[in-house]
Amino acid sequence: MSVNTPPLEASQVASETLTGPARVPGEQPDASTTTLISDLANQPWQDGYTLGKGINAVTGVLCGSALAPYTVVPAQYSDSRDEFSSVTSTSEVERLISGSASGSYNIGGLNLTASTEYLNQVKQSKLDMTILATSLVSFRDYDTIEHNGLQFSAEAKQLLDEGKLQEFRNLYGDYYLGGHKRMATFRAVYTISSDTEEALQEVKVAIGAKVPDMFTAEGVAAFKQATSNSHISISFSLDMQGMPPNAPGRPPVPAGVETMQQYQQWFLNNCVPVPDRGELFHYSQIDHRIPTTLPISPDIFVAVGQLYSETYLLRITLHSLPSTWQSTYASQVQKQVAQVNANAQNLVDDEPVLQVLSAQTTALLTDVDNLNHRYIFLQNIRKMQATEPPVSVAQGSTVRYGTSVYPNEAQDPLFVIKSATVSHAESWEMGHMEHDFSLPAGGPIVQWELKQNRSDNGVWWKNHQHNNVDFVLLNNSAEIRCRSDYDRGYDNTLTVWYVDKSLIPNYTPGKVTASAPEAE
Repeated sequence: MSVNTPPLEASQVASETLTGPARVPGEQPDASTTTLISDLANQPWQDGYTLGKGINAVTGVLCGSALAPYTVVPAQYSDSRDEFSSVTSTSEVERLISGSASGSYNIGGLNLTASTEYLNQVKQSKLDMTILATSLVSFRDYDTIEHNGLQFSAEAKQLLDEGKLQEFRNLYGDYYLGGHKRMATFRAVYTISSDTEEALQEVKVAIGAKVPDMFTAEGVAAFKQATSNSHISISFSLDMQGMPPNAPGRPPVPAGVETMQQYQQWFLNNCVPVPDRGELFHYSQIDHRIPTTLPISPDIFVAVGQLYSETYLLRITLHSLPSTWQSTYASQVQKQVAQVNANAQNLVDDEPVLQVLSAQTTALLTDVDNLNHRYIFLQNIRKMQATEPPVSVAQGSTVRYGTSVYPNEAQDPLFVIKSATVSHAESWEMGHMEHDFSLPAGGPIVQWELKQNRSDNGVWWKNHQHNNVDFVLLNNSAEIRCRSDYDRGYDNTLTVWYVDKSLIPNYTPGKVTASAPEAE
């Protein structure tokens, strides 16, 4: 991601303290010391990585190579497998992020590589789920630098011989890229969205614990049956890594649910595995004079990892909103991601900056998540529109429509449900008496009631509402007519419960979402 956001001011750390004191063998490090793991496998392979290059675990930057010429031992055996999984909870999203994009310590940061771009397509909420159908062609082992006889270059060895450990670390980092695992990945991403929680739950039940094999006709049929509800919409994207750009024999039909088997076969016939996972080795495995400890609390690295995880989750949570709702926080999320990226190299050494960015990201994630809950709440109100009586059909009792119970109230105190009331009463006169209520609200109505305050109160009915909408719920006014019984009076009270329209992005009376704005 290319950004021009300047980093927050970072405090300076004296360079001579970075390597820390030598630790006596068998001595337990204190809580302010991190002992670096000597072998880090399964690290996301970043752009710019090449075997032999160094990596700084604190800043995450790619460094020069400290190694003398070496031999690479290539992996010999590959195999293929298919995987099918569903993403239906926040914990599953977090596991997806951890498995696909998160490196150890401060290595990797927020950089989305080509193999992790698919995370931008993932959606998860009470109204969204994602199914991943993945075909992997992977070598079983890593292509690895031969360790027997591996030595440092003359320049690197001279620094160590002169005891210039910090200068060595500044130039070459803590680890070297000692291996990579080559993979080719075919990943179909199906995002399933619903306008009701019940409809999405039916999909989850129909699919079951085991996702159908989406690369077979039977699996496609089972998937189509599970998602046949009219309240369900499906979007699809295909991500292929290790696929030559000009591979021959591309299927003549567009990629989609029913053509996945053709595309998978095309992929298997043409793919060429590329580096996808890296293995990092600490330099102490070559020379034991290099300390494995850093004067940094392990908790700092945990906090950095949590910040990256929440930032990924922030983007996914925003993406799970309807497009017309995303604009409320899109610029803030983009700015926050840019700030985290701009400060990535300083996060471990500057705890105040880390704390500020963590607090900002958590607060923004809460705000976006609350917006998601508001959307779900209003979708439930939209469903309740069906309980309202038709326009001009007389009613003779007090009934309350909608609900003012917001399930996320404790976490979203800004989402206040207000009320407005108007009453009208007339004493006895000959014939029928009628009165039109017109009660405006400052935003979408989530509940309303016409209360008849006496037993012989006549009838009432809905008039046509404003904005050519026949429903009071989600409208911004209520239009009701009351009529007394013959030679009788009446006493009625109309109450509406509503939320301020400023809390609802692109509010359109009578609807949950507005139409997407046209491109300029």
